[in-house]
Amino acid sequence: QQQQHQQQQHQQPSRQPDDDDLLFETARALPRVKVPPAPEPPDMDFETRRAVPRIAVPEPPKPQPQFAVGDECSVYSASSGGWMRARVVRSESGTVTVSYRLADGGEAQKQLMIDSENLRPA
Repeated sequence: QQQQHQQQQHQQPSRQPDDDDLLFETARALPRVKVPPAPEPPDMDFETRRAVPRIAVPEPPKPQPQFAVGDECSVYSASSGGWMRARVVRSESGTVTVSYRLADGGEAQKQLMIDSENLRPA
């Protein structure tokens, strides 16, 4: 009996393969493939990582055209559908009054701000 008992201890019990054995066997059966390392993020200095508040930068002031009484200029006339030659008849505190001839021979006047997009030097 003692001999039988020793033989039973030396013999490994027969086992059914469990999940660990299958995973192990599967892992051994797969070829090893070298995986390239993930690319590193570009080197950045500390300032570019930190949130910087955006501020509005004012545009430099546009140079104001200077108009004197008697100067020739061009004025846009919506009723005539285009730019008309005109003459400055008054200039005071950022506004000018211009006089121009209409297509029918009549004369018209307009008062405009000096920086108006409908007024330009000749």
